[in-house]
Amino acid sequence: ANGKGWDWGRGRPDVFVKAWVAQTYMKTSIQKNTYSPHWVGEKRMYLNGSESIRITIWDKDRFSRSDQIGDCQTASVRRLRIAKGYFTMRCGRASSITLKFQKE
Repeated sequence: ANGKGWDWGRGRPDVFVKAWVAQTYMKTSIQKNTYSPHWVGEKRMYLNGSESIRITIWDKDRFSRSDQIGDCQTASVRRLRIAKGYFTMRCGRASSITLKFQKE
């Protein structure tokens, strides 16, 4: 994910992502002080294509509630335009977030 203006002048954000695919919940680690966080991880799921993906992007605040940067949801996985295994979408104030898919 990358974007500007997340923290409204209070420095760069400390970003983490929450995601739901079907009934599976995932949360990333916090990437501190960055406009361009990047996570490498793997979660194996077997999808039938009808599932949607919901993603929320957050700026972790130390002394108050975390600020939500974005909240987005896809159509069913079957309907996504996945190019060479990647799907990119806009998500709130984040200019883009990219997901990687791999078939087995």
